Amino acid sequence: MIPGGLQFGTYFLFETTAPDGYVTAKYPVKITALEDGQVVYIQKDYNAGQLQTAQPVESGGTTTLTVYVANGTGVMLPHTGGVGTWMYTTGGIMLVCIAVLTLCINLKRRRCERRNE
Repeated sequence: MIPGGLQFGTYFLFETTAPDGYVTAKYPVKITALEDGQVVYIQKDYNAGQLQTAQPVESGGTTTLTVYVANGTGVMLPHTGGVGTWMYTTGGIMLVCIAVLTLCINLKRRRCERRNE
């Protein structure tokens, strides 16, 4: 038996909820209690599959094994908008105005042509 009452074998730690502002881990943390007394773990989606060793901490006659689970904040979206978009907005509004003006002129011409017939 490992200090802290952990039996030899493999365990999986699933993160069910993440702290505010963080994303829940996609994969569980694989924790293995080895017969030599070491406890090792792998977190597939953060430390690129590198084996980490759990750190035993003794306090008040109790041994606690600490496993550090990395949390990601997710994907950062790029900043949109800003000063650079005013040209595109102004250009688009101008094109719509030209299209409406052209439509009005063509309708007026057609009405004049029908009156003259």
